[in-house]
Amino acid sequence: MKLDLGDHPVARLTEILIEAEHAHGVYEGRLGHADANWAAWYARHIVDRSEEVESSRSE
Repeated sequence: MKLDLGDHPVARLTEILIEAEHAHGVYEGRLGHADANWAAWYARHIVDRSEEVESSRSE
């Protein structure tokens, strides 16, 4: 699998990481404690968001 981050991969990855930071903060709030597995959570978020870019290009 190759991540497709579009024509500006650094900018897109930056956006995704900022989104992930916010979303993960909400998740940890619901969890009620720090998420020790945060790296896997971020990785899943990045893959999911990059796949959205791929699917929107094929429409």
